[in-house]
Amino acid sequence: MRCYIYLNVLLLLFCSCREEKIAFVGTLSGSGNKTGLYAKNGLEIAVDEINTSGGIGGSRIILDIFDDKNDPSIAEGIDYGIAMKNYKIIIGHNTSEMSKAGLKAIANKQILMISPYSASDKLSGLNDNFIRITPASRNQAEITARYAKRTGYKRIYVLYDKTNIAYSSTFIDYFSDETGNSSIIHKTLFESVDEIILKEILYRSSVLNPDSFLILTSGRSLAMICQTLRKNGFRQQIFTSGAAINLELKENSGKYSEGIIFPHFINLTNDSQQNTVFREKYLFKFGEEPSIVSFLAYESLMILKQSLDENKLNIADASVDEIKEAIIRKKNFSILTGSFSINLNGDAERNSYLYRISKEKYVLIEN
Repeated sequence: MRCYIYLNVLLLLFCSCREEKIAFVGTLSGSGNKTGLYAKNGLEIAVDEINTSGGIGGSRIILDIFDDKNDPSIAEGIDYGIAMKNYKIIIGHNTSEMSKAGLKAIANKQILMISPYSASDKLSGLNDNFIRITPASRNQAEITARYAKRTGYKRIYVLYDKTNIAYSSTFIDYFSDETGNSSIIHKTLFESVDEIILKEILYRSSVLNPDSFLILTSGRSLAMICQTLRKNGFRQQIFTSGAAINLELKENSGKYSEGIIFPHFINLTNDSQQNTVFREKYLFKFGEEPSIVSFLAYESLMILKQSLDENKLNIADASVDEIKEAIIRKKNFSILTGSFSINLNGDAERNSYLYRISKEKYVLIEN
């Protein structure tokens, strides 16, 4: 690792003095801030690698960091300000709700947003300046719902998070389309997990007696709900989305996450040599293990580099339209999380997998 640092310094001395600023906008404070921090850290690893290999088209990347505080009005204001300062690229946001707000601000402006982790179907199929490397939620909702239906779950209590409603509402729609509307016996929408909402969940669960739960929220909030349910004797099956499967869940749930079933677009059982190298760099730089969103944030910048290098474009000289076209023209990528493609609308297309948490490991059920 010491050699790696020396090599970085040496290569920086020979890197072009041209610089290009790229903005990262994510939630770095308030609710959901851990996801934003993981994304920022993954991007910093990508920037280090890009700059030590000569930059993108000879230009070193400068990463400017902004905090949307998980507030749509702040996200919109920040992105508008970034667009006015002649940035070409925004990497962000880390939720669909924030990306949706940001896209309002950059509509009809010469700036491209590349999102690591926005999966709402409401952002799909649009001819806009938006690229994402996370697929829309539909396939993941459907594979989960088909499993629930096939295994006999007919009384499902849905709990979902208001802070990312653009994602969770579409997930629920597709889930209920597959299982049948009558399968969902109640929905509880909440803004944060506190004593009041936990009491409501326990009360509703006692009265309704569901055979399973579908819980769509952050990893930390999911951990709190799981602990409350299990400690109070509720042993029903818990379903969630891949968005909740992160280090926050693992760090806060312990044994209470046992048996959770969730979909994901990454083969979590396949750990490549490239992933191992990334983990080692991340651990050395930040003193902790990376989250899934760290990998995806890294990839969101690397698809830019690969596409521009392949088309022999310099980020400083290329127009935003040329940059977007280069990514779409390259189409197929294989970086840290496996192979995926970017379609003509800038949406990611990936396979879907279904997992169960067993003894803190992810066990593949089907794909």
